[in-house]
Amino acid sequence: MRALPRLLSAAALLTAIVAPLSAQGGPPGGGMGGPGNMQRMMQMASLDRPLQNVDGITDTQKAALTKIEDRMKKDLTEAAGAIRDVMMAARQSGEQPDVNEMRKARDAMQTIRAKAHADARAVLTDAQRPTFDANLKAMQDEEARRAAEMRQRMGGAPPI
Repeated sequence: MRALPRLLSAAALLTAIVAPLSAQGGPPGGGMGGPGNMQRMMQMASLDRPLQNVDGITDTQKAALTKIEDRMKKDLTEAAGAIRDVMMAARQSGEQPDVNEMRKARDAMQTIRAKAHADARAVLTDAQRPTFDANLKAMQDEEARRAAEMRQRMGGAPPI
């Protein structure tokens, strides 16, 4: 029974990720796939926030960063599809989603984002990197705070 809070937490996270990235969409309204979560997930698949206030980005850098962001979005969409498949298979079978498969998919998504951020950082100059790094740190701190709040709401269950 302890797995249920973890599964619900994963379902909330994954629904929020799958909804904006999937061509099939997500639940309407303000639920787990609501506008706030969808906006947050689209931000996660974007380089806009890490690049906020980074001065002097050249056209060549912009082209390289757009390519990196497009690849990240494509890869995250594919990973979200895998998560959706696990969730749908579980729903159809009446079983709980496989926690290990969910964890594997979540880890893959984190790896995709980390690689895109590293690739983007490599495109920047030494003068631009401190702002990028500070923005990335702020994002990571905010995500950690949200995860802690989710764990609190879920009765302290560790993340999947």
